[in-house]
Amino acid sequence: MNILYIASQSMNICDFAWCFLEMGCQVDMLNLREKKLDISSQQQLVTITLQEKHYDFCLTNDFFGFISNACEALHIPYVSWNFDAPYLEHYSNAAKNPCNYIFTFDKKEYLSLKKLNLPHVYHLPLCANPQRVGALEITPEDEEKFSCDISFVGSMYEDNVYNRYEHLFPPSLRQTLENILKRYDNDFHSHLAADYITDDELKLLKNSFDLPFNTASYSMEEKKLYYDYLLSPKATELDRTKLLNQLAAKYSVDLYTTSKNFSLKNVTVHDPVSYDIDMNKVFYLSKINLNISFRQIASGIPQRIFDIMVCGGFVATNNQTELGDYFIKGTDLEVFNTSKELEEIVDYYLHREKERVQIAINGYKKTLAHHTYNHRANEILKLLPLQK
Repeated sequence: MNILYIASQSMNICDFAWCFLEMGCQVDMLNLREKKLDISSQQQLVTITLQEKHYDFCLTNDFFGFISNACEALHIPYVSWNFDAPYLEHYSNAAKNPCNYIFTFDKKEYLSLKKLNLPHVYHLPLCANPQRVGALEITPEDEEKFSCDISFVGSMYEDNVYNRYEHLFPPSLRQTLENILKRYDNDFHSHLAADYITDDELKLLKNSFDLPFNTASYSMEEKKLYYDYLLSPKATELDRTKLLNQLAAKYSVDLYTTSKNFSLKNVTVHDPVSYDIDMNKVFYLSKINLNISFRQIASGIPQRIFDIMVCGGFVATNNQTELGDYFIKGTDLEVFNTSKELEEIVDYYLHREKERVQIAINGYKKTLAHHTYNHRANEILKLLPLQK
């Protein structure tokens, strides 16, 4: 089986392609990250590459309209699997191409896409690569550097659109948006609902700033486009700041991030860790690993949770609707809905190593048994129109 994997600007890892290679497939790579080309030139390059030999299908992390258009013209199946939700390109005209086999990790996003009558769209949870992320070689220097009580690896989202344009909002609009954010101040389960914004308030938003894309090019409701772009990053900033500050007032908390300007107190801030080299060491050597999901994710399980578990790390995560479909709270990981619940989890497990380690082991075993790239690749292959 011949596969063309196209590495895009948005993804720095190739686990998706690697698993097909391990399964005995012939995988060629076209690395668009190294090409400084406009969209038209990229599509032309994809077309030329696809014509060089027979390919059973084309493969990418995330969906790209120009790749879909190239595959559609050549009648080659195009498989994409997104790591973000909602993913804007899923609402483009190219998403309607019959060549597409679109996989999304978020079930609510999947149900929304089904309503658009896209030809082939499926729900597929994310997973982990035990050969890479789970491959650990811990040195005494690593133990000294990364061992900690509580850690979080991720962005603080302080450089968001809301912060940049807030001063342009009319007072009434600013008050409305602040009230919406307050609704979720201590609710770490509910997804942000766009219907809190009225049509008149949407007009005020549109007069305050422009989205960096043409809304008419996408079938997503305009109100939701503005809502996700404006409020989800801001809500995530508030969530992460609140929880880290609250924990750091009582416990030792370490943050690994690219962020620079944020309002944290008593948190030990480190430079970001490499996804390929050091991230798994942080996960393994932290007594408690936090997952505080990006607010735009409606129901799906973020990549961070699988990456922690495949390292044998203990996970304390905000509640995501799909967690209960695959993991057992208190057995494979711990789940909180409020900041008080998170404090109780931290206080309990920091003082009960045996229980904490057993949960980490359970999560590790379940991830290996059900949530690796090989599991997901086999599910994908069953759905493709491949010649036997």
